[in-house]
Amino acid sequence: MRLKLYALALFVTWSTLSCADSPTQPAPGPPDLPIDSKILVTPSEQLSDAGRALILTCRTERIYQCVNYRIAFDVTRSGSSILVRFRYIDVPTICLTATGPAMCALELGTLDPGDYSVEFRVGTAVTRVNLIVSDGAYSITSEAGESVSFSLATLRRIPDGTIWGLIGYLGVAPEPYHTLGRSFLDSLEARGAEPVALEPGEYGAFQIDPSGQMIWPGTHGYYAARPWVLHYAGPSETVAKVIEQFGVTQSQWLSIRLHTWRGEWYATWLTGGSQVSSSHARRR
Repeated sequence: MRLKLYALALFVTWSTLSCADSPTQPAPGPPDLPIDSKILVTPSEQLSDAGRALILTCRTERIYQCVNYRIAFDVTRSGSSILVRFRYIDVPTICLTATGPAMCALELGTLDPGDYSVEFRVGTAVTRVNLIVSDGAYSITSEAGESVSFSLATLRRIPDGTIWGLIGYLGVAPEPYHTLGRSFLDSLEARGAEPVALEPGEYGAFQIDPSGQMIWPGTHGYYAARPWVLHYAGPSETVAKVIEQFGVTQSQWLSIRLHTWRGEWYATWLTGGSQVSSSHARRR
């Protein structure tokens, strides 16, 4: 009897160890989905010290149950020809519970001035566009096909030596907000910044209306705000010190951000006027 019990104990122990050592296959993730709606494309330009790059932010017309669905894609470039294949909707294992379109960002890199042929494929559907790159703009001159659509025909490029931003007023009284806002711009001009007249159009980070006025994209969240744009070709450290000074002395009245054509941005609410690099010149 003892021998039988001993043999049974050995068998149970061996079985447990064998199961523990056996590799387990991970649970399969959710299946991918086909792309069954039009893809909307918004161009933007990434700004940085290393150069500029064209980014195409893409989203489906269809709204999904999770905000983190992604469009799977690949990009092939040969000379002036660019081929983009949108393959399927990548369904995440973990759902971020807010509805939204499936999205992706195509980084086309730095494009020299010239004409480019761009072909988008969604399954068997094909959309072809002509992209003209100049020193001043990215332009879509023709579009054939219905599977992909661009949100704008021309994206103007922010010129070198441009700084811009927003002065937010933190209260309802007319003074000292407007006076302090003007003093901030005077401080920039005292360090070499100058008024600039930009061509009307969409610049991604802002718009210039037909009258030459700058329009800040979206809502700013302040009681009142003043967008501004200037020409400044000097070192970023100089204007960063102005932001730092106003952050220390006027933060109870003003909230100011400053962006540069190099892709840097500074804000009075960041300690010491800190910088965040590699911004996208696009609407937020």
